[in-house]
Amino acid sequence: MINRDAGVPADNSAARASGYGVITENHFFLDGARSVDVVVVPPDLCEEIFGRIGPPDEPLSNGHVPALMICAWVPSGGCDTCQGDSGGPLYQTTTVETGGATSTVSVIIGVTSWSVGCARPGVPGVYARISAYTEWLDSVIGAPMSMRAAVA
Repeated sequence: MINRDAGVPADNSAARASGYGVITENHFFLDGARSVDVVVVPPDLCEEIFGRIGPPDEPLSNGHVPALMICAWVPSGGCDTCQGDSGGPLYQTTTVETGGATSTVSVIIGVTSWSVGCARPGVPGVYARISAYTEWLDSVIGAPMSMRAAVA
């Protein structure tokens, strides 16, 4: 399912990113599917971090739009998405009840987009915010899939 709520994800909440990319910078072999647990970075902190990266007249924060992007990381580094993971999901799990049965489902909140290097301490990964693109996704994919549809 995809997230349709602009207020999701909550700052500092847990998420998981997955993909088929390389495992570290300067590693050139794809090793199969992997996933990493990350924490959602508050937009103001993400802006501050990317405001310090790049030339003073053109910091990377100029290209970061919180309404369209989510930042996530392991603050100490060492774990992150990397080259080849772009387009892969950033997701959270939730519990839904349908027909009296409870199940855990994954909800895609973002799509891996960019960062500076891979798994660098203090530098989050940036993900396209799914809730900002649901109208377009519905037009391309067809009938919307959402938590509301699963609960109904």
